Amino acid sequence: MGEPVSGPRLVLTVATVLVVAAGCAADDAPTQPAAQTRYDAALAALCAAAADARDADVEAARRVFYDTAHQALHELAADAQRVDRPVAARLLEAKQAVEAGLDAPATADELAARLDELGVAAHAALTATGNEASRCQERS
Repeated sequence: MGEPVSGPRLVLTVATVLVVAAGCAADDAPTQPAAQTRYDAALAALCAAAADARDADVEAARRVFYDTAHQALHELAADAQRVDRPVAARLLEAKQAVEAGLDAPATADELAARLDELGVAAHAALTATGNEASRCQERS
């Protein structure tokens, strides 16, 4: 077969195995910091889009939603689906309702309500995936 591994080769082999195992364990950890940052930005964008809609600036709400939140919500739904399918489904349904409100002539108030519902669904998905989640600041 070959010579037994000993001495410096043994140390190198063990170190390599530990590094690989640590990398595999990191894959099973909650969302990585970069994803958490994207999710935080997406939630902030939902809050901003809802505020824009309340101010009757539907175009600004559309821009904020699609530029910052849309893709991150797809990723969050995929993460949530691994741990809680109903929560992921509610997130996707709420996202679809917002998209429909942006594509069809929904009133600004209807759009704001849909964005608020999406924020609640996104918060639940973040919580389900073991990530920190904040809510929109209360309006003064």
